[in-house]
Amino acid sequence: MSFLPLDIRRQAKSLVEAGKTSAEVGVLLDIKPGTVREWKRRYMWDGPEGQDRPCNDDMDTDQVPAEYERVMSLDVMDTLDWIRRMPMPRRIDAILKRERALELLSKRAERVIGGLARSHGQQSKVIQVNSVTAILSSRENSGCGVT
Repeated sequence: MSFLPLDIRRQAKSLVEAGKTSAEVGVLLDIKPGTVREWKRRYMWDGPEGQDRPCNDDMDTDQVPAEYERVMSLDVMDTLDWIRRMPMPRRIDAILKRERALELLSKRAERVIGGLARSHGQQSKVIQVNSVTAILSSRENSGCGVT
């Protein structure tokens, strides 16, 4: 997308206000008529239908909470997206996935090797990996609390 200089847009606005059509303005300024129509729509240059559109500055008081809620929900979603893109949660996710994989491997090793070790008199587990979430949940359940 190429951007046109601001002075061309100002000239287009003055020509539209003088009564020129989008096609005429396009020919005079050597720009596409669709660009002029887009500016008319976006900046509400044309007559009555442009003036009928609500402006955010003069909202009724009952519209303000709805607009506030809409903006805040967008802000929250943008913030959550930003947090998801941060490198730290990715690192945390990777750590938790690795811990889960190690935990599953330790259970598998216990099933396979544990029987053999117990037959030779060893009572303790061969390999034991506790995940961070399991440790935290056991502390919460025991009343220790995590600070």
